[in-house]
Amino acid sequence: MKQQRSIRIVKTVLLLAVIPALIYGFAMGPPANKSGAPGGGLCTECHAGSAAGSSIAITAASGTTYTPGQAQQITVRITDAANVYGFQATARTADNQQAGAFTAGAGMQVISAAGLQFIEHNTPSSNSTFTFEWTPPASASGDITIYAAGNAANGNGFNTGDRIHSGSLTLTAAGSQQPRPTIGLNGVVNGASFQPQIAAGTWVSVFGSNLASAERFLLGSDLVNGNTLPTELEGVRVEIDGRASPIGYLGPSQINVLAPGGTSSGPVRVEVKTPAGTSEASTVTSQAIAPAFFMYDAEGRRYIAAQHPPARSGLSATPIGKAGLIQDSTPAAPGETIILYATGLGPTDPAVPVGQIPPGAARIRENITVRFGETAATVDYAGVSTCCAGLYQINVVVPQTLQSGDVAVTAQIGSLQTQPNAFITIRAAQAQTQPQPQPETPAGGTYY
Repeated sequence: MKQQRSIRIVKTVLLLAVIPALIYGFAMGPPANKSGAPGGGLCTECHAGSAAGSSIAITAASGTTYTPGQAQQITVRITDAANVYGFQATARTADNQQAGAFTAGAGMQVISAAGLQFIEHNTPSSNSTFTFEWTPPASASGDITIYAAGNAANGNGFNTGDRIHSGSLTLTAAGSQQPRPTIGLNGVVNGASFQPQIAAGTWVSVFGSNLASAERFLLGSDLVNGNTLPTELEGVRVEIDGRASPIGYLGPSQINVLAPGGTSSGPVRVEVKTPAGTSEASTVTSQAIAPAFFMYDAEGRRYIAAQHPPARSGLSATPIGKAGLIQDSTPAAPGETIILYATGLGPTDPAVPVGQIPPGAARIRENITVRFGETAATVDYAGVSTCCAGLYQINVVVPQTLQSGDVAVTAQIGSLQTQPNAFITIRAAQAQTQPQPQPETPAGGTYY
């Protein structure tokens, strides 16, 4: 009997020894990922108190900016009166990756999990303020957010009756040449028609402010594997429907990109990301195809970007337009086969991946009808232009019956057609025998 009593006493002592460890298990710091950051949790998962709200203040010594690579003090202060306090904080980039590194102060520790770093208390504190050092990444990384959760605890030795608070502070890189990018109202449009309809593989123009630090044209050295447009250029990235978009041109007030493959139909989100931060999202309508003619900028974008085919091999195509519209422009003639440049004509056979310069000619899969005024024209070829990613060309015979002057031209695929008020200048003359144009680089270089 004495032996059994002794065993029971030992078991009781051991149990009593374990209970305080269980009760105070998080007094030495919570598990990782309880800071309230995206994808993580809060202290309420272990403490039986309530998520009381935002009685927590997070401040940085530099205010709302950070200098890459330069350490600064971060302070987390819980403003809810309590007996003891604890906290956990983390720093994340806009895409929820680890940002910089922490250095623990007195009564704190730094822990890591799954590539993410957290700073937290390692002993309960009677002081509601925690100050520690944070060193940002060595280079500007856009907006960085400090997330923190705080425990205003009653100190009763149990995990009940405590109050959990959470908050965040977003810091922007200091010394940036421009503030965060801003997409203008209705600032996402088809890059050819400037109308608010896009489709996968269509050139898209994004208009706004602070979109890039300077104008930047695409160079051959920028191409991935020598044939594919990059999805990031000079630290600038455009996401459409959550997907990175191949880039053709950067400017402070305009970016030209290709809508990526797999873009959904209906309203889709568009964001611009630069070293200075991420824009507020804009919305544009995406559809299966979005046919549109490219236009010359002269005279209010009245005239279609079009060319006469080369007179013979080795010569360049020349632009179509009334005299003086652009350099060397001349009108089209009835009976002539001309080249119209477009975007958004849809999938081709064989398929060409979005952003890739086509290795050869590829016709569009759907039937296309081209009209000069009310007169249907013969289409010899409608498909990709082999010079450039995302550029289509339509080789079409100008109807013989046309008179001199400006004629409105439309191209229709199914129920969708190109923009209205797009013109070609005609000069009536006897039809000349014309060589059949092949997909080629437009005169004067690529449009994007």
